[in-house]
Amino acid sequence: MSNTAAMRVGSTTFLVERIAADCAPLQWVRELTQNSFEAIMRNRDSGWDGEGLIEWDVDWSLVEKSGIYKLQITDNGCGMTGEEIEEYINRLSSSGGIQSDEKNYGIGAKITAGVQNPIGLTYKSWKKGNGVIATLWKDFEERIYGLKKIQIGDIFGSYAPLNNEAKNKNVIQDHGTSVVL
Repeated sequence: MSNTAAMRVGSTTFLVERIAADCAPLQWVRELTQNSFEAIMRNRDSGWDGEGLIEWDVDWSLVEKSGIYKLQITDNGCGMTGEEIEEYINRLSSSGGIQSDEKNYGIGAKITAGVQNPIGLTYKSWKKGNGVIATLWKDFEERIYGLKKIQIGDIFGSYAPLNNEAKNKNVIQDHGTSVVL
C-alpha cells in the first residue's frame, strides 16, 4: 500500500496546449525526427544491422486514394504494435526509450505536433511485418486529446490492422513507422 495519493491532472487539454505554447513554432520537426532516430537506435540495440533510413515526404498512398497532400515522416526503426501505440502515443510522459532529463521526456512530438495538427497525426506502423494505424487528435466536441476511436465491425478500438498497401516501401520493409501530419 502506498503512502501517497498520486497527483493527477485536472485538464490534460489545458496542460498540453499550455506546454505547446512555450515551444518554438517548428519544434515538431525536431521532435518527430528525433523519435525516428531513437526508433532506429532501438532496432540496432535489438541486433538489427540494416541501414537506418528517415524520409520526410508526402504520403503518396493518400494522394493516390484521395488527391489530398499531407506531409509524413517515415523511418525503418523498431515500429510499434497497437498496444505500444496506446502506451507511447496516448500517454503523456511515456516513451519507448529511456526517459531522463538528458535523453527523453516522452512528451515532445505529442505536444508540439499534436497541438499544431489537431485534426490528427496518423501513425502507420509495422512491427515484424504486421501493420497498425491509429490517429492522435483533438476531439473538439469533448475538448480532449487522445487516440481517435476506430470501428471494426461492432467493436471500437484505438487502432486497427493496416495492410502493406499503405506502407512507404522506399523506407519500411518489416518494421518502421510513418507519421502523417
